[in-house]
Amino acid sequence: MNKQKAISKILIFEGLDKTGKSTLRKELLSVIPHQMTIDRLVMSQLVYDKFYNRYDNTRFIKNVIDILKPISIVIFVKCSYDKYIERCKNTNHEILSKSDFEYQLDLFEHTLFQLNYNTIIIDTSKDTIEESCSKLLSELNTLDAYTEVDK
Repeated sequence: MNKQKAISKILIFEGLDKTGKSTLRKELLSVIPHQMTIDRLVMSQLVYDKFYNRYDNTRFIKNVIDILKPISIVIFVKCSYDKYIERCKNTNHEILSKSDFEYQLDLFEHTLFQLNYNTIIIDTSKDTIEESCSKLLSELNTLDAYTEVDK
């Protein structure tokens, strides 16, 4: 029976709007088609609840994170403000002020640090999506996130 490498953890893509999360996720799935991935989850909930002053369900979310930590890796996708503006204009998306953009970025980085989550940070500002995916796969290699499975 043939063996192939597979990533043994769920990959959770987090980050601000228009940073390339969904695009990077799709590119990864073209390389590793059966990989379990999630486009945003509880980390975004924590950040946006704080940013928009919504109901604070931090305790519940932290319980969910404690369950997910051993079986997942957060892929934090970010980009520069200039790249963000370019992408928003290309998709007719609402543009945050620079201070709101930086505040959301700080909230994500602070939340990741506080939760001590196993995280890979990918900056999509200057690389093509293929280059970003290659960097992600390389980072996953350093985390020893792979296992062998039957083909």
